[in-house]
Amino acid sequence: MKKKIVISLFAFCTLAAFSQQKRDVNNFIIKLNYGLVNSEPLDPMLIGTGIPVIFDFKPIRKANFGIDLDYKFSATSEAGVYFNYSELFRFGITQFLNTNGEQSWTYNLQPTKTLYYGLNYLYDIPILKGTRLEFYSILRTGFVSEKYLVYHNEISGENYSSGSITEIWDKPEFEIGLGAGVNYYLLRNLGVFAEAQGGKFHNNQLFKWRTGIVIKL
Repeated sequence: MKKKIVISLFAFCTLAAFSQQKRDVNNFIIKLNYGLVNSEPLDPMLIGTGIPVIFDFKPIRKANFGIDLDYKFSATSEAGVYFNYSELFRFGITQFLNTNGEQSWTYNLQPTKTLYYGLNYLYDIPILKGTRLEFYSILRTGFVSEKYLVYHNEISGENYSSGSITEIWDKPEFEIGLGAGVNYYLLRNLGVFAEAQGGKFHNNQLFKWRTGIVIKL
């Protein structure tokens, strides 16, 4: 509940600031971005088990693509929304009866479709003003929704057959990050940017980076 209240207040303040500003040139900023995010980490309790036996499992990192839509409502501040998408993996487990009639299990990586969405707040850092470089700090807060597949298997002796597949959306997970970045403008309204954040992210990720194209409208 507290998380929802914080996000609601953040959105209200942003919209209020928008309504008090007159339309000006280059107040809208679009960022097309790319980064890497974690897939689901392995439960440490599963190390040394399974068929074949799991001895080590390094977290899989996948591409993350997205867009930011921001509005510059003062000389030093801008705020807006972001939407990102990734195709991740979950660590799936399938149980079966081995040749001794004992229950065993094997594992696989199940693909997921993951949406990231929320709010941005950026504050300009007054370094090298009047150049092609723009430094800023950023606060991002939002949610992650992941859709995954559930396989319903019918176990029969040593073999199993897939009975049906169900698609399920997970309950949205809260994310928040704080970081800094820099824009470099190749042209007056077109440039590139790089950014790094630390915080609480999906799948136990503590650090994120992203880079991409920045456009002023």
